[in-house]
Amino acid sequence: MDAGAQRAGGLARAKWRGVVLALVGVAAPLAVLGAIATCGVPVPVWDQWELVPLLEKLDGGELGMADLWKQHNEHRLVAPLALMVSLAALTGWNIHCEFAASFLFACGTFALLASMLRTTFGGRAPAWLLAAFSLVVFSFSQHENWLWGWQVQWFMTLFGSVLATWSLQRWPGRARGVLVAMLGALLASLSLSSGLLVWVAVLPLVALPHPRRTLWLACWCAAATAFLAAYLDGFETPPGHPPWSASLSAPFELLRYVSTYLGLPLGAFDPAFAPLAGVGILCCFAYATARLVASGPAARERLLPWATLALLALLSALATGVGRVGLGVQQALSSRYATIANLLLLAALVACALAWEEGERARESSARGKRSLLAALAVAALIAHGATGWVGTRLMATRSERLAAARAEWLAYPRTSLEAF
Repeated sequence: MDAGAQRAGGLARAKWRGVVLALVGVAAPLAVLGAIATCGVPVPVWDQWELVPLLEKLDGGELGMADLWKQHNEHRLVAPLALMVSLAALTGWNIHCEFAASFLFACGTFALLASMLRTTFGGRAPAWLLAAFSLVVFSFSQHENWLWGWQVQWFMTLFGSVLATWSLQRWPGRARGVLVAMLGALLASLSLSSGLLVWVAVLPLVALPHPRRTLWLACWCAAATAFLAAYLDGFETPPGHPPWSASLSAPFELLRYVSTYLGLPLGAFDPAFAPLAGVGILCCFAYATARLVASGPAARERLLPWATLALLALLSALATGVGRVGLGVQQALSSRYATIANLLLLAALVACALAWEEGERARESSARGKRSLLAALAVAALIAHGATGWVGTRLMATRSERLAAARAEWLAYPRTSLEAF
């Protein structure tokens, strides 16, 4: 076979690979949409009933900022409460709109991540990475968040966190980048308490060498300090929660909690496998990062935005562990945490891709063996992701059935006796 025929065959195979990867990337969000359409039950659940007094105040013209700023557990849910109250007022509290809002924030997050990938890889993101990112962002490991309107707060926190990182990568050292990053950090902070960690996680990006670094660092730290002071004003330890000091008396339990949290994207909700998955993801990221740091400043600069996302996931896992380990390590398997834990997996994928690229550029003699190892790890991660997704869909279906039965019973109950119900 001549060189021309070989080249044509290679182009055809590359084209088909691109088509398959594009189909995979599109299939993930479509699967989530299908699950929302078939399993979403429009009924308020648990904390969601707290919207009722807010809607009553809105109807009476008495709703104010103090009602939205009010502490909920460790959080000040200003942004998600404002969104949910607005949607309820506009749609007659059609909870499907809250499901849709979560999905749209996930789509926005994916768009920002895809833009970051293009910047990292010189204008064109690898197709396999885009497909992998779609599988992670729209994964069923976070099944609880897709079908509970109240959980839009998690997707708003994720979007704000990625927005802050994206803007600092896109406009380094410029006022526009810092201002948009502040808006992202504010959105994240006003959606969940873990969003406060964005102010810390992106500091390395703010501190990159440029003529106005001192000015932007001063502005960033001043804004973070002022917001934190307002956030903590009148803050109280939530009743019924274990004391934060519980983590000090059980450091090994804290480590298990953190590793379980980080392993949620691939852990199949298994209390024995999830912490191992978390350690595995962390080790892959650490190994690839070490290789890139040794490769030189250019490689380190490409990795830095993704390292900030990984740091955010680590800090979130640690902060949640400190506050929740007293409830038991099993609590770390709550699927709500997967939305933030996904950031470490995404960062590990990018770090491994960059390390592979650097190895190819250096023409290392051991490159073939390392490629084989990375390929094996990729296959294992894909299998674990599939298993986690399958378990997530089963849990989603079970939850949907129970909520549908409760809703049917509620609708059949005599309206004159609703108070007794």
